[in-house]
Amino acid sequence: MPPKKKIPPKPKQEPPIAFRPGPDLSRLVALFAEQRQIGEHEAYKQLATLAILGLDVRYYDLVAAFAATHDGTHAFVRAVVQLHTALQTAMKMNVEYSQDVYRAAFLIETVRSHLSQSGCTLSSVIEQQLLLAVGGTTHKQTQ
Repeated sequence: MPPKKKIPPKPKQEPPIAFRPGPDLSRLVALFAEQRQIGEHEAYKQLATLAILGLDVRYYDLVAAFAATHDGTHAFVRAVVQLHTALQTAMKMNVEYSQDVYRAAFLIETVRSHLSQSGCTLSSVIEQQLLLAVGGTTHKQTQ
C-alpha cells in the first residue's frame, strides 16, 4: 500500500495582497479614509468588499453603522455579507429590490431593525444621505 500523502494545513491567515493603486486612486482612498477616520488599508478592504457584493460607496455609512454592532475581526466584511444575503433573499421574493431606491430602503430597514434589537438607533442623517444618493426621497422632503 503506498504511503498516504500529507495534506498541508491551511494557513491561519491568507497571504497579503499587494497592488499599486496609482496616484489618483491613492488620493481618492486617502481622502475617503480621512473623512471616515479609518486607515487607508482598511478603506481599500472595505470598499472592495462593498464592490464585490454589488454595493458601492453610497452604502458605506449604513454598513459601517451595522458593522459597529458586530464583534471580532472583519466585522465590516461580515456585516456586508449578512446584508447581501438578506438582500438576495428579498430579491427572490420581489425583483424591485434590485432597483437602487428599493434596495436602499430595504437595507435601511434591515439595519434599523438589527440596531433596535441591539438597543441602538440608526442615524437619520445616514438614512437621508443614502436615500438622496440613490435618488429616493426622505421623510422631510415628503412632508
